[in-house]
Amino acid sequence: MRLLDDRAQRIVPTENRKHAIDFPKHDASEEGEDNCENCGADLRTSDIPQPAVDFRGRLLGQHLDALRALPPQTLDVSADAAQAIRLMHESAIDCVLVTDRGRLVGIFTDRDAVLKIAGTRTDHRALRDVMTRDPVVLRHDDPIAVAINKMAVGGF
Repeated sequence: MRLLDDRAQRIVPTENRKHAIDFPKHDASEEGEDNCENCGADLRTSDIPQPAVDFRGRLLGQHLDALRALPPQTLDVSADAAQAIRLMHESAIDCVLVTDRGRLVGIFTDRDAVLKIAGTRTDHRALRDVMTRDPVVLRHDDPIAVAINKMAVGGF
């Protein structure tokens, strides 16, 4: 038996190698399967490049208003983290918008709670110290596609 030497790209006898690998011989008369044994998909054209499909689903063009989201819960920047966590738990939500004199200044999410305050005391920890500042915002009339794009680009 002879093997291909990777370094020299030549065939060498197996006695000169420490390990020999037997590869099954390929019979050129054998043909492959036309359909996947598991799902039945046609395999005959699976390696032929196909043009990309232009996807413009009906949902992606709709405005965010179409989702009929509930109004967001808000807390003042001076509220403590325990209050925010309690509100999120009671309302079954995963974030609270943080405002300062009615102006959006941050967002406090379940991720913030886990990464910034889990295992510590939440009493007397102001949201301003644990919130995510300057959140990315959308207008109510932005298309859903814009929201998906901002989430993908921002890594949310």
